[in-house]
Amino acid sequence: MKGRLFATMVVAVGLTVTLAGTGEPPTDQPAEAGAPPGPASQITLYPVADAWIDYWLPNANHGSSVVLVIGSEECPGVEFPSRGRGLIRFDLSGIPAGQTIQSAYLQLYLRYAQPGGTTTNMIDVHRVTGSWTEGGVTWNNQPGHSTTIYWGIPVGMTTGWYSWNLTQLVRYWYDGDYPNYGVKLLSRDETTCNMRQFDSRENTYDPRLVITYGTPTPTPTPTRTATPTRTPTRTPTRTPTRTPTPTTTYTRRPTNTHGPTPTWVPGAVPRAFLPAVMR
Repeated sequence: MKGRLFATMVVAVGLTVTLAGTGEPPTDQPAEAGAPPGPASQITLYPVADAWIDYWLPNANHGSSVVLVIGSEECPGVEFPSRGRGLIRFDLSGIPAGQTIQSAYLQLYLRYAQPGGTTTNMIDVHRVTGSWTEGGVTWNNQPGHSTTIYWGIPVGMTTGWYSWNLTQLVRYWYDGDYPNYGVKLLSRDETTCNMRQFDSRENTYDPRLVITYGTPTPTPTPTRTATPTRTPTRTPTRTPTRTPTPTTTYTRRPTNTHGPTPTWVPGAVPRAFLPAVMR
């Protein structure tokens, strides 16, 4: 609704599955497989803009319509049929920075299904690639959209809530991989009698985007164990043993033994004239 707050927040610990085609608005959605464990926060966003565009009225704007017409009313007996596409945009600024998007589900309330048409209409969600305004968008000036189908579900004839899993697309928006211009809903076969009308934000049950997010679990940084440095053992330097210098031993000259020492005989030769050895 126009006067409704655009975002409400709750804390979700256990999440339950929402069934399509029920009369009560879903409140919780299952978390994505592999989502971080532990308590998570949940935010429900309502559109800041929605509209539908008509192939057969290419310059008409339906931004204030109470329904979003998706698919074809080109059925037998219908004189002025419609062929519609829906556009919806949400503001993600209510999600705090630094979070991990665990799940995101677009929920629309089916108000009317074309009688006499196909029992199911495969409706796909595409990412819008250009800007648009609720009060100005038409078939002829509609923004482009990605060829990628982010999610598609068969919508039956039963009125109630239907849900599209847009987790990956919301992650792209939140992480800044793509600008957030919203989504475009297309019938996979746009010329078959299969029209579906969903409540717009001007009706009773606003479209909504239910997002579950949480703080990512930090990856522990491994602590490097220092390898002990081996202290080298100093090998003692061997003190060389000084070899003593041999002492020279002088051998006394042997006494001449070649003959008897001459003996001086007094009176024979004057002593002064004798050789020194005989004095």
